[in-house]
Amino acid sequence: MKYRITELYLHPIKSLGRIAVNKAKLTNTGLAYDRFWMLVDEKGQFITQRTMPMLALFKLEFSPTGIRVQYDSSEIEIPFVHHNSEGEILSTIWGKSYKTLKENAKISAWFSEQLEQNVFLVRMQDERSRHAEKHADAQILFPDGAQYLILGEASLKNLNDKLDVAIG
Repeated sequence: MKYRITELYLHPIKSLGRIAVNKAKLTNTGLAYDRFWMLVDEKGQFITQRTMPMLALFKLEFSPTGIRVQYDSSEIEIPFVHHNSEGEILSTIWGKSYKTLKENAKISAWFSEQLEQNVFLVRMQDERSRHAEKHADAQILFPDGAQYLILGEASLKNLNDKLDVAIG
């Protein structure tokens, strides 16, 4: 049986919109810039669409130096290179805590304004600190549990057949 990739997406910020790409760089933590950032509340608890569905409405695209995030008519750019940290925050994802770096306060303030609550955009402080639960040698950033997340077309069709509105 032959397999081929028919669509490829990156989700630079956990639980926000996706970016369609034709190619991606493989890294030791998965696809480069996939779930590279994450939003957390003031206590460092991660935020996802499971509890905040409006996150799906944020649109993302790559720029030459980072990603542009748009919500309604407002947008902000997040640089790939971390210039000026606003300090560390202990961020919790699935019950485990990790040292993360807060992005520039202006960026977190923009997200806080859009979401109408105080949040921080963070990136992993040490990319080697988090490992896939069932594969201790596999390093990950902010995906739920694996370096690469794959969905077969038959599974997507099965899901869409059960929904009132198809999802992709």
